[in-house]
Amino acid sequence: MKVLCIIVLYNQKLYDSLSYQTGISKFLNNNDISLFIYDNSQIPQHIKQDFDQFEGRIVYNSDSSNPGVSYAYNKGYEYAKANGFQWISLWDQDTTIDGESYLSACFEALSSNPQVKLFVPLVKTKKGITISPVREIFRIPICGYSDSLTEGLNKLSKIGIINSGIFVEVKAFGEVNGYNEKVFLDFSDYQFIERFSKKYKLFFLLNTICIQDFSNEENDVYKLSVRYSLFCRSLRNYEMTNFFDRLNILLIVLKRAVALSFRTKRLLYFKIFLNEFVGI
Repeated sequence: MKVLCIIVLYNQKLYDSLSYQTGISKFLNNNDISLFIYDNSQIPQHIKQDFDQFEGRIVYNSDSSNPGVSYAYNKGYEYAKANGFQWISLWDQDTTIDGESYLSACFEALSSNPQVKLFVPLVKTKKGITISPVREIFRIPICGYSDSLTEGLNKLSKIGIINSGIFVEVKAFGEVNGYNEKVFLDFSDYQFIERFSKKYKLFFLLNTICIQDFSNEENDVYKLSVRYSLFCRSLRNYEMTNFFDRLNILLIVLKRAVALSFRTKRLLYFKIFLNEFVGI
């Protein structure tokens, strides 16, 4: 069984990334596993020749236009489909992986559940708070609330799962049309899971834990305003089918504006909200 790991880099070399150091480097000891790198850095972090020693098992792509993670994962899928890979494993650069247990957990679960198309690890913050998979209430992920999710098969309805660590069948990825490239930043993963859940009703929660720390201590008003502007543009393109969908997404974006306003004591985020999300 051929597996393609797909990692998205931004202003960091592969060998410096936590995901590579703790897991992907170990995965590559298996000759059936290859790595597809999509580097969104403004200045390329590598040249293709950096990976010559891997004899084609590491594919490097640089894209300084930074089209977002959704585009990158879709490009990885296209490569996987064209080159006979059956499964893809998605990663960002900042995940601590239990490299010894992740793959074995995937393969063991797959052998016992061949009908399942999506396997995910439990992801926690450094403080031990569960952030994936979690229940969603009105599309808002309730981090730490995963009491009813146990190892093994779980229903995919109203579940939030983050990108890093997803192990998904290539054919199934294509059947749900992959990632929504217009949702290029936050909630790209939730949009994908929503698409996936319309065709497949179950996922398998693996007996392995990854660590992700989303702590953000940035207080620079300019940097936060740029980031929030991108957040609004990304969520504006979220696929919504009814009024309640639109209301839920609007509340998520507005909630972020309120939080940033309290954090920086500035009201400019509401102006960004009106300009970038509402379109006024």
